[in-house]
Amino acid sequence: MRKVALSKGKQPIISLFTDQQIIDMCRCRCGDDTLQCVLGIDLTYNLGPCYVTAVVYVNSAVTCTDSHTSPTLAGPMYLHWDASYDTYVDIFTSLRSTLDSNVSTTELRLSSDIVIGSNQERGMTRSFL
Repeated sequence: MRKVALSKGKQPIISLFTDQQIIDMCRCRCGDDTLQCVLGIDLTYNLGPCYVTAVVYVNSAVTCTDSHTSPTLAGPMYLHWDASYDTYVDIFTSLRSTLDSNVSTTELRLSSDIVIGSNQERGMTRSFL
């Protein structure tokens, strides 16, 4: 577990990721202006009343020798208890601040160099930054 966010009157949001995952997510874009870090975000996992929002990313800095494609790797995961707009704003704000704080170069601008895709979850798509 990396972080637990508690807000008055709301269920907690639990962030699960490692430093290495964040470093890899940032590395897949740094130093090459032609690459974008593509994030996939999905709310398909229900653990009873708990949702798991999973973030995956395509690491464009790596190419598989067999398929000549870039691998999709696991990024941060978030445990939460509703699928509301406010919850997703909290999740994406946390994700953005985590990525911003772990980038050691000013060449990476997250707002223009990250492409986000989802499964059209209404609360999620409204909250994209």
